[in-house]
Amino acid sequence: MIRLSLPKEPYWLDLPHGVKVFVRPLTTAVYEAARARGWRMARAIAAEHADLKAAGADITGLPDLSDEDALAGLSQMLFAQGLARSAITKWEGVLDEADQPAEVTDTAIAELMQLPRMAEACSATMPRRR
Repeated sequence: MIRLSLPKEPYWLDLPHGVKVFVRPLTTAVYEAARARGWRMARAIAAEHADLKAAGADITGLPDLSDEDALAGLSQMLFAQGLARSAITKWEGVLDEADQPAEVTDTAIAELMQLPRMAEACSATMPRRR
């Protein structure tokens, strides 16, 4: 059963490790735009990666983006980052390098979403919140 009463106001969402994020309500349009953007960006990065490799650039240490699984993983990470950027307005429990409360910035959100448990929790929990 589902209740057709979507949140209209921002709300707190609990993530792993004691992190809480204050997020804007999620709509299908925002969710799908983040998914499409993640996939588009991943394909663009893969094309650039292939161009660098073809030009003889040193790509040691970079994932093999000709591999479909690696490309899907990159797409998922970019999706989680985009979804989080569109939703998170403030947070608690996120510290910077000096152990001070970190500011909510696009860069800080991207760093938070590079942590697998955070990205998974954020992208799995936000769409289910009612």
